[in-house]
Amino acid sequence: MKVFILLVFAFAATAAHAQGPTRPTPKAAVLESQRQERDNLLLRKTITGNENDSTRAATLKQINDDFKELQLLNNKLVQTINEPQPDYKIIERTAADLAGRASRLKQNLSLPKGETGSTEKRNVNRFEDEAGIKAGIKLIDERIVRFTTNPLFKAANVVDVDLGKKASRDLDALIELSKQLRKAVSKL
Repeated sequence: MKVFILLVFAFAATAAHAQGPTRPTPKAAVLESQRQERDNLLLRKTITGNENDSTRAATLKQINDDFKELQLLNNKLVQTINEPQPDYKIIERTAADLAGRASRLKQNLSLPKGETGSTEKRNVNRFEDEAGIKAGIKLIDERIVRFTTNPLFKAANVVDVDLGKKASRDLDALIELSKQLRKAVSKL
């Protein structure tokens, strides 16, 4: 009888182990799927010149790092406007880093040119006071969210020129807004 019970437990443990690891949560599955799709898009990107595999891998890593860092910097920037007294030095450094990473992403992603005549260039006086800086940071946040949630980065094996142009316009606006913010905050 004891042997039978031991065999049943051994069989149950083997069956449970054979089922494999537990399934990821739905959120984790979605995030992993999005990461894989973005990586697939980056792998399809044509890297110009006579670049070897290691250079291509380094460029793809840089794109992925900049994409993630853009979102982290955005979170940092948004947090500063929720403080009673915003730290303008942090805003200045963060805006400069955002502009640099957005410029590098634009270059590395080889996006099609967006339409010219951006409204961000017309509003050069928007950052004159604290209220204007907060409003400008919200605009930057909107552009980053629009860029990072662009379906171009989520749809595997689909290259849509219109979505590419939209991503390009969002990066152009983000670069311009970040430069304006950095310049205005450096004067305060």
